[in-house]
This record gives sequence, structure tokens and C-alpha cells, in this order.
Amino acid sequence: MKTRIQSLLHFAVLACAVWLLFACSAESMSVHDVEGEYNGTVDAVVSGVSLGTIGTAHTVVTSPDNLKLRIAFESLTVAAHELGSFVVDCGVRYDERNGRFNLYGDPQVEFENYGKVPATVSGEANGGMIGLLLDVSTPLNMKLEYTGFKKTSLR
Repeated sequence: MKTRIQSLLHFAVLACAVWLLFACSAESMSVHDVEGEYNGTVDAVVSGVSLGTIGTAHTVVTSPDNLKLRIAFESLTVAAHELGSFVVDCGVRYDERNGRFNLYGDPQVEFENYGKVPATVSGEANGGMIGLLLDVSTPLNMKLEYTGFKKTSLR
């Protein structure tokens, strides 16, 4: 009888631990969990022609408030366009069902070499990965797709 009660007690403790682990993880995610440095690849389409993966990009993601993400790209060149460094500000909306943030917006992207340019932004972020589609129709006629993974620090 005693071992049966102990077994039931161990099972109850294990069930509570699993419940706490899953109950807190997705719901407690904050936009600040997405902040950090990311390394990834950039695919490009220029004037309707796919250039495929054009190279790698290092980005720094910050959240000036709980409703926006700022994604800063280091110097980037696409075909004959030297974009230089640029910043993308986008809105974020938490998708609780999928445990990620949806990125959206029709911001103006400020390119180092082109100034402020209208663009459409869409994508997603989950704290370990960012996927961003940047459509810069005028004047560059370019679509950039960035997939970046958060750098981990070794301590």
C-alpha cells in the first residue's frame, strides 16, 4: 500500500512539473525575448528576377517598446545596389496559438545610400529565429527575404 501511494505521489509531482513547464513557456514570451544579435541569409528578387541567396547578413534586433521591433542590418549589397546599412521598424503581434510574433507594417526603411524608402514588411519571430520579407517596390523594385538565427553566447 505504501509503495502504491508513493508511486501516485511521484506521478502527481511529475504531472505538475510538466504542466508548469508548458503552461508558462508560450504565454510568458515577451517581445524583449526576440532582442539580440542574429546571423542569417538574404535571398533577393530584383525586377522580378530571382537572384537566390545573395549572401549573409548580421542583424541586431531591439524593441523600443512592446509594440515594435527594430531590425538593423549591417552593410548589404544586392546586385548593383549598394544598400549600405539600414533599419526596418515593424509592428509585432503575438500569435499565442503558434507561440510566435507576427511582424507587419508599411514602414519607411531608411537606407544609408538611398534615404527613406517606402516598403512593406511581413514575417515572424519566435525568440530564436526571425523570418522577414521586405518588399521595396519603389524605387528599387526589390524583394528581400531574410532568415536569421539568434547568436548564442558561450559562458
